[in-house]
Amino acid sequence: MPNFKIKKKLDHLRREFSICHKGSRYELLNKVVISPVYIDEAFEEYGDSFGHRLIFYVSESLYLEAKVQRKQLEDKISESFNKALRAVDDEYILDVLIELHDPSDLKCQQAISSSGIVPLSEGHEHLWKQGHLKLFISHRDSHKKDVSLLAEHLLSYGISCFVAHEDIEPTEEWRREIERALRSMDVFLAFLTEDFYKGVWTSQEVGFAIAMGTPFIPLKVSNKDPQGFMGTLQALRACHKNMEEAAEKIFETICKRFDALGITRKAVISSFTQSPSYRETINRFKKLKKIKENFTIEEEKALVEAFNENDQLSGCVGINSRNQFLKFLNSRSQNTYRESNYKIEQEIVTPF
Repeated sequence: MPNFKIKKKLDHLRREFSICHKGSRYELLNKVVISPVYIDEAFEEYGDSFGHRLIFYVSESLYLEAKVQRKQLEDKISESFNKALRAVDDEYILDVLIELHDPSDLKCQQAISSSGIVPLSEGHEHLWKQGHLKLFISHRDSHKKDVSLLAEHLLSYGISCFVAHEDIEPTEEWRREIERALRSMDVFLAFLTEDFYKGVWTSQEVGFAIAMGTPFIPLKVSNKDPQGFMGTLQALRACHKNMEEAAEKIFETICKRFDALGITRKAVISSFTQSPSYRETINRFKKLKKIKENFTIEEEKALVEAFNENDQLSGCVGINSRNQFLKFLNSRSQNTYRESNYKIEQEIVTPF
């Protein structure tokens, strides 16, 4: 049996993955990658090349969280690891499997734990709302009123926006704050106005986003067409007098183009659970109802706990008359729930 390099390279592969995949849209992937992994060496032999199979053994909660999109996660890890392995001759990752941790399984017992993994970018938590999709909006100062209004409408979709200059505390060094936001963003949006390309910082922000490979949306609110690297991208059209409609278009675009890992779904759920008022509860419930697939156990738990703890949910007539929210929850859940005294609890079925 050849002396394979894959085990020695494993921590390097994990570190490179963590560095290249930053932001909440990769949170689930990074959790999987740092889980114990068994290397099934030379699972496939093709001439003088050997393909290894990697089996990541994850916790029950992580397994349930990854279940719906497991194949996508496996393919993404395999693709990324193979890119990092290009310098290693005659070895490649054949495939990746995500399996439930099983102490009785011999391979699970021999799985290699992570060590020295580079953490995701830090120091940006105060810039974004927890659990929300992170959208950086690049714009000229003269249009910050429209951009701030757009950010307000996007919040109900679970999208937290960084509006440069508007979101920076006066005591912070603004260039550092902008860089933190750029490094931690999930999606970049260019608010294209007639004077957009006259700004030094807007051009640098665009260049940063393209270099990072961040999902990119040009939003055209003037007659000015995208230029340079943006010229090949399909721009969204919007009227500066209707930022509510623009917010809906942006959300739909993110769902269609960039949401292979389900970050908008997570964001919508998070936004609903954190609703600050009855009016917002009704608004955010409309977005929540657009989710067609069943909730995971973790999502069910988050929704039930939020309903029971947030009186802006439990006390909102707009979602509770005729048990609207309860019926919706039961239609998307694996369990059955009932309401009693403004609290939701799981029905326990007693076997005969």
